[in-house]
Amino acid sequence: LRAAWSTYIGVPASSGDGYIGLRLLGAVSLKGIGMQDIGEAVWLSSNDADISVVDEEKALLQLLQQERHRTAARSVSVANADFDRGVSDLVVCAEQNANAPMILVGEWDPISEEVRRPIRLDGVDAERYGLAMPLTMQNVETHSVAYQKLYRTLSRIETLPSFSADAIRHNANFSGFIIGATVEPL
Repeated sequence: LRAAWSTYIGVPASSGDGYIGLRLLGAVSLKGIGMQDIGEAVWLSSNDADISVVDEEKALLQLLQQERHRTAARSVSVANADFDRGVSDLVVCAEQNANAPMILVGEWDPISEEVRRPIRLDGVDAERYGLAMPLTMQNVETHSVAYQKLYRTLSRIETLPSFSADAIRHNANFSGFIIGATVEPL
């Protein structure tokens, strides 16, 4: 549902004369609970919004996160059309419980759901650059600036082929996080 002020994932209201629009606003850190996503729910009539059908069969939370990233990407590209490519959010992912841990860091493309121009770091590299292992949200938050600087430097030298974010999401051996304005699970 595309309203004049924002875009929502919509569900038809039980009365049949409107829609319940949902969108994620961001994440907050709640004492004792940790990082939690917060959202907005609104009622919209068909006159309030342009309606298009989502053809993807994904969980509602995943659709909401995808739309939030698309909206953020659109607003950044409009506001910073001539800005350097350093604006991109990063994806940091690592293989869990591996004898020789491997970290992948790449640019997050929320529209295609791809990790682009990834670099690979092994356990020795992680130790050399002072990156904490295993990869947890807290460790990534603590070292987010280091990941960004390291990526800017190493991605100029050599990168790997792009890969789908779903390859990480649906692999129990990997954990991944997106570094943007905040750090959130992939």
